[in-house]
Amino acid sequence: MTKKQATKALLFILILILCLLGVNRALFPFSEHDTNQTKSFYETEADSVDVLFVGTSLMMMSVNPLRMYDDTGIVSYNRACSCQSPQIAYLTVEETLKTQNPKVVVLAAGALIIPYDYEFREPFLRRGMDYKKISRTKYEAAKDIAEQSGGVQTVQSYFFPLLRFHGRWGEVLVNGIDSFEYEYDYLHGYYATTQVVPQEDISGERMVSSKEYEVDENTRYWYGRLIELCKENDIKVLAVGNYDLRWTAKKHAVIEAYCEEMGIDFVDYNYEPMKSQLGINLQTDMYDLKHTNIRGSLKVTDSLAYYIRDKYKLSPSKTSDSVKKQFEEDIAQFKNDIAKYNEKGFVVSW
Repeated sequence: MTKKQATKALLFILILILCLLGVNRALFPFSEHDTNQTKSFYETEADSVDVLFVGTSLMMMSVNPLRMYDDTGIVSYNRACSCQSPQIAYLTVEETLKTQNPKVVVLAAGALIIPYDYEFREPFLRRGMDYKKISRTKYEAAKDIAEQSGGVQTVQSYFFPLLRFHGRWGEVLVNGIDSFEYEYDYLHGYYATTQVVPQEDISGERMVSSKEYEVDENTRYWYGRLIELCKENDIKVLAVGNYDLRWTAKKHAVIEAYCEEMGIDFVDYNYEPMKSQLGINLQTDMYDLKHTNIRGSLKVTDSLAYYIRDKYKLSPSKTSDSVKKQFEEDIAQFKNDIAKYNEKGFVVSW
């Protein structure tokens, strides 16, 4: 092969790669909340986060880091996401520790007993994985997810989404290419909703349910690694039973036994005195049976923020002026949003 032929071949390969990257981006579904949450976290000042929240949407919609900062002066970040799998929970904590040194990691306890359907929940898995940085652990997580899905998903597709989303041509042609416009997540990972769906209190009848639960082998492996990683870095781990009208006594017992076995703390907001401490109004504070709206989340955050502060003897975060200024601006923006919600009939006060 001559030098001229080699140059042409190299140029062809480069053009092909650029075309594939362009098509890959065009077919890549853009998830507004998950993308903004992940990218905003990557821009967070190093060593500024003292409390990290991980887990499923129950945590994501219950804990507002802006409120926690306003209450206690403690800087936190909510890196929970919808249907967060054990692999993604571990990946999230590990990559967090590359830039942050939290004193406490808070887990959504209910995630420990979810019988995870990796095929059915694939959209949520991808939203939790797709925008995370490439790393060895991301590969390990993708590999295990592919195995747990029974081969329906592949490791490669988590790094080259074109391999999974090549069938989106019709959707893209009709609706256009996703904008991929990243916006700063001023809520620090919290997901806010003003939707109100009044609920009946079925907690009593659910508490006596005979359905059995367990922390399965796969969950034990990944959460075991997560907990061990925290212990190695002198980080306290707290599992939280998020307020959930579907909660049962058997769930509580299994999670309590697991936490005792693993040497981590557990607090359950479905039991007294924590439950009544929230003061949740089922007619105004719930989005559905298990998720709170903004009104409910402010109540949950108030209780949990002070609980964490007192239990782990945390002082207000020693952080830079720029971080303090950012929180002040973000709180002001959220208060402005609240004023708009009030005008539209969703009455809530900061």
